[in-house]
Amino acid sequence: MNLSKWLIGLSLVLFASLPASSSYQLNSYGFGTGGTSDSASTNYAINGIAGDAASGTSTSSNYAIGGGENFQKQANVPLATLSNPASYYNKLLLIIDPQNNPSDATFAVAISTDGFATTQYVKSDLTIGSTLTTADYQTYAAWGSGAGVYIRGLTRSTVYSVKAKAYRGKYTESPYGPASTGATTSDPTLAFDIDVSSIDTSTSPPYIVSFGNLSAGSVIDSPVKVWVSLDTNAEFGGNVYV
Repeated sequence: MNLSKWLIGLSLVLFASLPASSSYQLNSYGFGTGGTSDSASTNYAINGIAGDAASGTSTSSNYAIGGGENFQKQANVPLATLSNPASYYNKLLLIIDPQNNPSDATFAVAISTDGFATTQYVKSDLTIGSTLTTADYQTYAAWGSGAGVYIRGLTRSTVYSVKAKAYRGKYTESPYGPASTGATTSDPTLAFDIDVSSIDTSTSPPYIVSFGNLSAGSVIDSPVKVWVSLDTNAEFGGNVYV
């Protein structure tokens, strides 16, 4: 046998063998799984590795497990809460928790009255509308920071829920966070009361103010006063004219 040919054949066989142990074997020397030949256009680009795959259950109703460069660069999922701190009938207080997103992140808020079977959006003027535009993504400061903002123009005696998502540059929009437990607008209220007494205290009718004998040229004060009180959740309060 030609010794040189035998050595060449032996080296080919050794080169083809894969690294292995009694328990494991490395089936590939390659790194990564390739990509696409053209992943960009004038307006859009794909940022990732072709061939990535996941198995098993990686999502729940509120959260998902992701992988790869896109997931690592994605904005953190924000939280949103809604409350009615003063029995408002046409507005509710929205507070966003940015969840450690950077200061240049912007946030969008979805709102619903039926558990998000249908969805509307909080607009940049803090009213609600059926569409979401780039102008409606606002910074944490624009959303009132920790003090929050009031969503206006709501329907009385209605339960509202909200959820928020974050955006911070290309390929970085997060999913929506979990929906809030909801807050309810009140009905409009107005309470008006008149009392007659020397001090501000509740009295019952008949309401009589006695001045005694009125003498010409004299100023006579009644020993009692007429007290008027007004309580309302109206947007701009109310006035009493006497």
